[in-house]
Amino acid sequence: MLNLYNEARGEYIHKCQFDLPSGTPIVGRQRELALLMRYYKAAKRGATHVAMVSGEAGIGKTCLLNEIARRACQDGAIVLRGSSSDAEGMPLYLPFLEALSQYIHESAPNQLPKQVTPATHELNSIPPEILSLADVLPAHQSLPPEQTRFRLHKAVGEFLENIAFTRDLVLILDDLQWADSASLDLLCSITHHHPNARLSIFGAYSTHKLNSNMLLERTLAELTHQRVLTMIELPPLTLDDIEALALRILQGPVSPDVCWLLYEQSEGNPFFAEELLQSWVETGALVRKGQQWDLDTSRERVLPPGIVGLLRQRFLQLAPESIRTLHLAAAIGRTFSLALLATLAGQEMETLEEHLLEAEHAGLIQSSQAGVFTFCHEKIRECLYAEVSISRRQRLHETIGLALESQYYQEENEKNAQFASLVFCLTQRHELEHCQLSPQRAEAQMQQNTLVKEAARHYRTALELLPRDDQRRGYLLQRLGKVASLAACEEEAARAYADGSVLLGQLGDPKAAASAMHSLGVVCWRQGRLAEAQIALERALQILGACSCVETARVLLDLALLLTHSLEQPVEGLAYAQRSLETAHILENTHLETMAKQVAAGNQDVQSRDLRPIAQREELALKLAQEQGEFLDAGACCLALTKYAYWLGEIKHAYKISALHIALIESSRQLLPYQALTAYSWPALLLASQGD
Repeated sequence: MLNLYNEARGEYIHKCQFDLPSGTPIVGRQRELALLMRYYKAAKRGATHVAMVSGEAGIGKTCLLNEIARRACQDGAIVLRGSSSDAEGMPLYLPFLEALSQYIHESAPNQLPKQVTPATHELNSIPPEILSLADVLPAHQSLPPEQTRFRLHKAVGEFLENIAFTRDLVLILDDLQWADSASLDLLCSITHHHPNARLSIFGAYSTHKLNSNMLLERTLAELTHQRVLTMIELPPLTLDDIEALALRILQGPVSPDVCWLLYEQSEGNPFFAEELLQSWVETGALVRKGQQWDLDTSRERVLPPGIVGLLRQRFLQLAPESIRTLHLAAAIGRTFSLALLATLAGQEMETLEEHLLEAEHAGLIQSSQAGVFTFCHEKIRECLYAEVSISRRQRLHETIGLALESQYYQEENEKNAQFASLVFCLTQRHELEHCQLSPQRAEAQMQQNTLVKEAARHYRTALELLPRDDQRRGYLLQRLGKVASLAACEEEAARAYADGSVLLGQLGDPKAAASAMHSLGVVCWRQGRLAEAQIALERALQILGACSCVETARVLLDLALLLTHSLEQPVEGLAYAQRSLETAHILENTHLETMAKQVAAGNQDVQSRDLRPIAQREELALKLAQEQGEFLDAGACCLALTKYAYWLGEIKHAYKISALHIALIESSRQLLPYQALTAYSWPALLLASQGD
């Protein structure tokens, strides 16, 4: 900060040259910036206010404070800043010492006495580090601690108010998770005794430290009681934000695959995203291809040193026993059960729970349900896992795999976590053939559970570990497509199914290749890419050839539905429906045969413009689909039946079916998000039709 004293005009002019740390411009924080600037402008009108920014390490708290400081400087305000530290031997009032020392160092020679004089008789207790700089240190007086603290609070408060009298003042206090009690008490005193100063106070602290810092919790409660506090917790950046961040760092277009991988691996943490990009560029994993940056898949992507350093600083705060427990947990996977961890460690669960509780307070893990824990970030698990020797990893994964295979069908609340962990440990052992352990049952369980994303992550890990020419890649891609679709990651599912179908075809497994291509067609259909859906389904039929199997009947049925309901080609749809009916009849598959009959009869009635029989058959098909737990078919029936009832003028019945469709969507992950696009608009149309 450069301070110029204009003697002729008798004014004190501050020209801020705020030195921002080197790095990329802030992205994705427009809402938070607008809120902070609103409180800054309110303080300019004479209302002291405190805004606290919180979030996980690396989420961008300091970057946001830097941007506020820059904008305030441009607006002509004085910006003072200080931060707390967890280093040993730091003095009391450290953030205020830093902020006021900065001001005194750079003040105009004859301005400081004017601001200090009104409170000089109270300043005897201000630490010498400040007042000695200004040659206004009064004679030492011996006072009781309570009076010393009171006079200090009064003096510093008046000093800040006098500074703010001349020019708007912004006080930035960073890293308050390490603040001493004296600094926090002083903060509360300033806001209490100087509520009308032109003073904005912006602070920041790490969320994971709040539970272990009772002093900070008490301060936040006191500031809330004073009605001067605004709390702002920074969420992870969105995919669009990460793309914008990558564009600014790399100074050029970035491929969608890079953006998605960066978003997935950083989980929206901007510091992690920057470190990953830098590491990828330095190791050659990220290269320019034509006009854009893209991944070189032949290069290994390592954990960036910056992320490792940050996380290891957090690990050092834990007891050695807790770290050893986390090493074991990291070998299990992102999500792990306490029971499995106890089996692996050979210890009592109560002992391990104490270790995990310490890690949870440190913000490294969180309990997702009874007896199940999850690492707060995948990079935390990766960093801990990297600290385990390779030989020990192999032994651990062997033990984990055997334990999981024997425990898999135990308590209901552990099944999904164990499945995700099983996939992970088996991929680390490169024994991917075991990943087919009851996949249908496991995936059916996961349909109602958020752990599908965890399973998808493990499949990606497995694919990265396998050589490009490994024959098992096609099957893993097909499984990845399934769980990605369940997690509503339709683009990833489409890529996995397309690549998997090619590899399975090269492997000489036409049924599996056709199944993957069939699934690709369904995904495209969900996304509204109807022409691509038709091409994929027809390609699946070509792969199957003359094979009369359930997959053939299903592909034919989906083609009939696509052509009839979406592409408005009832004649072509009828032909496919008839073929599906014949195949299902040969296979003696009652469900498929019934569905094919419904479609075939419906097409005939559509051509004859007789909707009543169609609606009746859809009612029967809906009932059958619900009884057999076929949620996709039930959803399709609901959508068609709502439309037919509306055309027949049966508005109330259409509304009832529409409500059932929404209930199915909310209870089944399979139907999201593509059916929701139309299902939620139908009630509005139907209510409007009745004048409501």
